[in-house]
Amino acid sequence: MDKLVNKRAQLVAEMRSLLDGKEGLNTEDQEKLAKIEADFDSVEKQIRAEEKINKIEDKLASVIEDSYAPSIQKENSVDDYRAAFDEYARRGLSALTGEKLAALQVGTDSEGGFIVPESFETKIVEILQDVNPFRSVANVIRTASDRNIPVESSIGSFAYVAEEGAYGSSDPVFARVTLGAHKAGGIVKVSEELLQDAFFNLETYLANVAGRRFANLEEASFCTGTGSSEPQGLFNPTYSNNVTGAVSATAAIASDDLIDVFHSLGRQYRSNATWLMNDAAAKLIRKLKDADDQYLWQPGLQAGQPDTILGRPVIVSTQATAPAVDAKSVIFGDMSYYTIADRAGVSAQKLNELYAANGQVGYKFSTRNDAKVILNEAFTSFTHGAAS
Repeated sequence: MDKLVNKRAQLVAEMRSLLDGKEGLNTEDQEKLAKIEADFDSVEKQIRAEEKINKIEDKLASVIEDSYAPSIQKENSVDDYRAAFDEYARRGLSALTGEKLAALQVGTDSEGGFIVPESFETKIVEILQDVNPFRSVANVIRTASDRNIPVESSIGSFAYVAEEGAYGSSDPVFARVTLGAHKAGGIVKVSEELLQDAFFNLETYLANVAGRRFANLEEASFCTGTGSSEPQGLFNPTYSNNVTGAVSATAAIASDDLIDVFHSLGRQYRSNATWLMNDAAAKLIRKLKDADDQYLWQPGLQAGQPDTILGRPVIVSTQATAPAVDAKSVIFGDMSYYTIADRAGVSAQKLNELYAANGQVGYKFSTRNDAKVILNEAFTSFTHGAAS
């Protein structure tokens, strides 16, 4: 492959050499150019063929490797597991025998439920990202165990040294942030009549309901979670560069306050920073103007583009802290330093008897995750003044 690439480069150089400095080509030069172009086309076709073959070989190698190292997530993507899971969701474990039972057992989790099929989980993740805005801007990782993240809290320093003077030493200082796993979940109830209806798309219904409930729970915890038995929310830490507004009994906010917040964040983090606030705070800020009588809040000019404040995008969440006297109501920071750690998959367990008296079947869903601010200095905030 390398020889072909080098040959192509050589032919390009020959064409350039033949054409440079000439206003026109004589018959001999034209014949040389035609031959070089033909050789170039031939080499180009060989390169494309080699690339295609390499891709096919890589794909075959991947398939062979996967067949010797199967995982639950790969098994979940096959049709027999999905069919077995649908059968289990409608009729229960006792209705499964033979191959379907064997297929379903592949996805047994540690607590007696079953890992949902990959396509099902993808639907839930899509709904989470649609309803919960944090997953689109935060750093999301998947991990099988607690994750310890080293954080450089001081880089040390250099200094100018006099001639023949001694060099000083200054070591960096590291801290550590640990991301664990907090269990989240609940129960979705479905009537027996719907389960018996073959035209009712049970998978889509459960994915939508469970997905939205997970999304609402996550959005609340990612905003105001305490970090104890739940993720740490962005409004929970005390940021060293917090800006406090003037003393007020009305939880007001001024244009200058937002400019102060913007510049209180380190310049290295501003270019990737995002504003986060409650809808009530957004309502206050939408009315603010700068010295040139221009609104600080600028709407996105095209579909899909976010609104901006001072050129940086805005996330509005109903779960963010509302404006109030002495309350922190605005966060501004680089959301890539807020890390969400997901453990493996979403699991589901059918509860046949618990709601039988009401003609319903329950489905228990659970997942585990954690989230924390990894670097405090990548965020700043605005706190309203205390009551006068």
